[in-house]
Amino acid sequence: MKGAALPGGAGGVTEFKGKLIEARPAIRPKELVLAIEDGKTPDAILKFDVPLAGKMEPGADIGFQGVATAYTVTPFTVTFTVEKAKLTGWKGAPAAPARPVHRARAK
Repeated sequence: MKGAALPGGAGGVTEFKGKLIEARPAIRPKELVLAIEDGKTPDAILKFDVPLAGKMEPGADIGFQGVATAYTVTPFTVTFTVEKAKLTGWKGAPAAPARPVHRARAK
């Protein structure tokens, strides 16, 4: 499985789908943690070369095609490298602008 583009179209599956559990970092993430099997337990990590725009709240439906690059047995997790073009469902909303710091004026 390592190094293979997944899903490979077997059985009519064109992409994996899962629930967003966490984005790392929360704003402009380069990693997404998804729950594919049951929608609650993290079992896939998607890694991107460039950050995604904005941020999304956990629970969103995400679809992807990627290349498996690593896995762990306990807890079971597969890490995928994914191109932004092969990600569906990401609707990153712009983050709230940073509040300006007001400094007291010297008299």
